[in-house]
Amino acid sequence: MGGGCRYPDGIRESVHRARCKLPVPIANALAEDPQLIAAAVEAFYSRDPAQTKVCGRMERFPPEPSAMVAVRFNRVQYAKLASHGVRAPAAFQLPPPDSPDYKASVLGMKVACGFEILARGFEIQARGSQDTSRTGDEVAGAVGFLQLLDRFGYFDSEQAAPEAHAKRRAHAARA
Repeated sequence: MGGGCRYPDGIRESVHRARCKLPVPIANALAEDPQLIAAAVEAFYSRDPAQTKVCGRMERFPPEPSAMVAVRFNRVQYAKLASHGVRAPAAFQLPPPDSPDYKASVLGMKVACGFEILARGFEIQARGSQDTSRTGDEVAGAVGFLQLLDRFGYFDSEQAAPEAHAKRRAHAARA
């Protein structure tokens, strides 16, 4: 047995926790389902210029209100985000680089952008459900992601006002 990963201890050793300043719905989603971080990291890391523009607006996951939370990454996921330099989108107001919250804010911004890219992609898939080239799994994934947004608080602020809730749902469903 060479230098391979020892299971399960090797997996535990590869876990990295980092503070992130995240939009509240994303913090809630990660608290409920920590594995969502993998898709968000990959979406951010492999984004294209069109997806970068989506992050500039942050329409689905505005930066505020936010929460400072500990997020669990594997080491590769953390390295992908930490080493990937990016200019802050206009929607984000980062603290000065010498602030104790700077790294958490930058890391959270990258995670939030990953979620924004995912939401945009799933919204396009949901809208394209009439497209016969879409598989049932793709359409179900898009609808499921919108339901996940609902479940983790994306629409909570509008629960008391049904018309506002309907407007926000329509906003989340369109590109």
